[in-house]
Amino acid sequence: MINFSAALTAEFLHRSARGTTNNKNKSETTRGDFFVRFNQLEQIVTAVHARAFWRGYVDCSPFILIVIPYSMLFGVVALYAGLDIIQTMATTVLVITGAAQFTALALLQEQAPVFVVLLAALTVNLSTRALMSCQGAT
Repeated sequence: MINFSAALTAEFLHRSARGTTNNKNKSETTRGDFFVRFNQLEQIVTAVHARAFWRGYVDCSPFILIVIPYSMLFGVVALYAGLDIIQTMATTVLVITGAAQFTALALLQEQAPVFVVLLAALTVNLSTRALMSCQGAT
């Protein structure tokens, strides 16, 4: 993985060296030059962030093949269990792993206390996190 600040600095210096061919003395930099360079730096940061976003999008796109059917299944099961759309969306947003979603849903169907549901969901989430950290996927 590239060091972000080193890559940004190298890109900025490369663009600065390419774009400056004036005969001014190094000590005679004006405020206008500073703002021009700051604007260039801002454009570079935006470009680097856009590239990072699209790279992440491409790297994560295979997971869509799993996420879409799994989320559709959870939505159908949650509606069948009696949760309305807001409760279903809240469960999806607040509960991290899919297994914990189904665990919490089964406990809610059995009229378990909310504390037990939260504790079970937390336990499943933590066990999944522990398994991922053992595999080095943190």
